[in-house]
Amino acid sequence: MQTERLLNINYSDHAINGMDLLFKQERQMPDTVDVSIYRYDARDVAGNRPDHGLINYYNSSTPARQNKSLSLKFCLYGNRYCDKDCKRCSNRDECQTIDLFEFRFNPFFLKKMVPNTPEMSKREKILSFKYPKSFSKNIPVEDKKRTLLNSLLNFEGYGNSLDNILVHTKVNELLFYSMEALQEDQDDIPACPLSIEADFVNRLYDAKQILSENISTPLTIKELSKKVAMNECYLKKGFKDLFGTTIFEFYQKERMAHAKYLFYEKGLTVTEVSDLLGYSSISHFSTAFKKFTGLRPCELLLKQ
Repeated sequence: MQTERLLNINYSDHAINGMDLLFKQERQMPDTVDVSIYRYDARDVAGNRPDHGLINYYNSSTPARQNKSLSLKFCLYGNRYCDKDCKRCSNRDECQTIDLFEFRFNPFFLKKMVPNTPEMSKREKILSFKYPKSFSKNIPVEDKKRTLLNSLLNFEGYGNSLDNILVHTKVNELLFYSMEALQEDQDDIPACPLSIEADFVNRLYDAKQILSENISTPLTIKELSKKVAMNECYLKKGFKDLFGTTIFEFYQKERMAHAKYLFYEKGLTVTEVSDLLGYSSISHFSTAFKKFTGLRPCELLLKQ
């Protein structure tokens, strides 16, 4: 199954999973932020996925490693691109793209933005690198962020040093909106070797699709983890964080929805549906069905 590379760790590759790099923009603003934008040809990529954002915060507590970093990454799907440089083109050869953005902030620059006061909010602690836990967190891409990202993607500017002022303003606004996602009472996703990077997110989507495609063939977590080549622990936690439900709950809802379809649309019996969904006994199926629908299969059929 072909998967797009969301929030890829190495954006500068000339191709991601067979996608051609159409162009890239890189801008370094010393002592403030580095900006990288990459656009890939996604015309052969099947299906659409929602836009994604990610905030990475790293604050090492190990004396030997004093690295500190904060970065934002975004992935936009479904933009259109034409490489013809013309104003009123009647024969545009457009292709769908995947647009990747990375903003790497200088820790010293961020610290200057926060007043040194005894009482700090979680966001202020993060910006001043006084928040002790490193983490990665998925953040939504609303219209206001998407507008800013597209303005950076299509930025023309004046061709001089003033361009940095404009870009810097837009990036700071992105940072402001992104920090809104960090609620005081919300748990963070612990930082791990995989983080919540491109491959990790894609494998979670693959796992979800595999479950949906195997309604009649129950899979264990171990089997599913092998199919998507992911550690079982990361798979379970990542699935819950990304989709808001456990793997078991999602799979059971899919199976029960399919069971109702088989009852209503196909007119199958309880025994036939139980067998098709891979249950070892009718009683096990009946118990699972009632848990998710509130009715036993026989009670549902009587209401038809």
